[in-house]
Amino acid sequence: MGTVQYTPRAYANGDNVTVTAKTPIDAGHLVVVDATSAPGALVAEHASASAPTVLGVAWADAPAAGDLVAIACTGIVRVVAGATITAGTRVAAGAGGVVVPAGANPVVGYALTGAASGGLVEVQL
Repeated sequence: MGTVQYTPRAYANGDNVTVTAKTPIDAGHLVVVDATSAPGALVAEHASASAPTVLGVAWADAPAAGDLVAIACTGIVRVVAGATITAGTRVAAGAGGVVVPAGANPVVGYALTGAASGGLVEVQL
């Protein structure tokens, strides 16, 4: 029986990962793991407010499918607001990878700053 090398973390720093974009992704937008992809971490910009699972926030643009994109998975990040958000608001994923006030939708984080729609809001994931 051979010795298996076991590493408990799939990435050296699980707070940030670099993965392959399945679709073009804009910086500051929420991304999800694409469940229909072959094995591997393919991500797409979050497209539905009803899908609760968010991997993190894109650090930079991925202009084309197949581009590598860095994702912040934890911590305080700047995300594009899809509606007016005030500091202290619980936020959820909105269509197109933005954050919106959570209401009854699954919470992805908490706004630490406020922003108008289209602006950047600091969010604790």
